Amino acid sequence: MILVETSSVPVARRSTTQILTAPLLTQAIKSFHVVWVGAKYAIMTDLDITAAYYFNYQPTYAAPVNCSPATTSPTCHGTLNAVSLLADWQFEKKFDAYAGFMFSQVNGGLASGFLNNNTFSPTAGLRFRF
Repeated sequence: MILVETSSVPVARRSTTQILTAPLLTQAIKSFHVVWVGAKYAIMTDLDITAAYYFNYQPTYAAPVNCSPATTSPTCHGTLNAVSLLADWQFEKKFDAYAGFMFSQVNGGLASGFLNNNTFSPTAGLRFRF
């Protein structure tokens, strides 16, 4: 297996990973494209909001199967879309509390192995910085 990664975009990030695989006697290039953009905004001196959008795309590779839109074969094309939002409140010099969520949706070949195509993942916590 050979792994090659390239990336360079100043504000948002885009990267492409290519994996050379050798299933049985054939070779195929697997590309995986990742694009994301995010922003952090200080509402007050002690309260920050962070938001981000992620997009992943996998083109079809080494797929002798029919890749119709309803197919979830892992070698078929597929997408992942996700959004996240986070609020971070620094209530003391070394303590802060945060809460956020990420919503993601997978389709096509990227949905292979997922129990659900849509997921909602909340998080919350307290942090002490040394």
